Amino acid sequence: MILSAGYVVLYVVRLLSRSRRRKMYLQTIRQVVQKHSIFIKKSVSEKWSAAASTLIQCPLVKGSQRFTHKPLLEDDHIAMMSVEPKQVVNLTDGWTEYYRPQGEYREDSTHEDVVLLLEARDLPMFDTFFRTRATRYMFKYQILAHGAAVAWKSGSPFGIILHCTLDEFVTLSMAFCEDRLTMDEDLEVHSIMCK
Repeated sequence: MILSAGYVVLYVVRLLSRSRRRKMYLQTIRQVVQKHSIFIKKSVSEKWSAAASTLIQCPLVKGSQRFTHKPLLEDDHIAMMSVEPKQVVNLTDGWTEYYRPQGEYREDSTHEDVVLLLEARDLPMFDTFFRTRATRYMFKYQILAHGAAVAWKSGSPFGIILHCTLDEFVTLSMAFCEDRLTMDEDLEVHSIMCK
C-alpha cells in the first residue's frame, strides 16, 4: 500500500515536471520562431559555436557564412539555439517531394505553423541491436504522427522536411531529447531545425 502510494506520488511529480518543461519550451520557441531559425540538440557539454558551425556546414542546409547564434535555453534534457539569419534548406539536389503530404497534419487554430528539417543518420548494427532491446518497452513518438512530411532526401545524412504546428514541434523536440523519437528504417534523428 505504501509502495503503491509512493509510485503514484512519483508519477504525479514527473507529470507536473514534464508539463512545466513543455510550457517553458513553448514560450521560448514562440518568442523567436518568426524571426530566427531554431536549432535543437540533446543537451551535452558541446560548445554552442561548434553546434552552430555543424549546422551551417550540414549538406542539407544552404548556410550563410555570416550568422549569429544565441543560446535560448539549456537544461538537463534539451539545448535550444536561435540562428540568424533564418537558414534555408538546400533543395538543389536529391530531394523528393511527396505527391501528397505523408502523415497527420491538423491545422492549428492559432495558425502557428512551422516547417522543420530533421536530420537523421544510420545506426551501426551493434548500436541498433542494443538500443532496440533497451527501449523496447518505452513509449515512442512516430514522426509522421505529429506532422505532414513534405519532402525527403535519401543518403547520409537523411533529411525530411515536416510541416507541423508549434505544439507538435515542442512534442517532437521533447521526444527527441528523451530518445523517444522514431523514424522508419532504423534511422536515428541527429538534429532538428525549425526554419
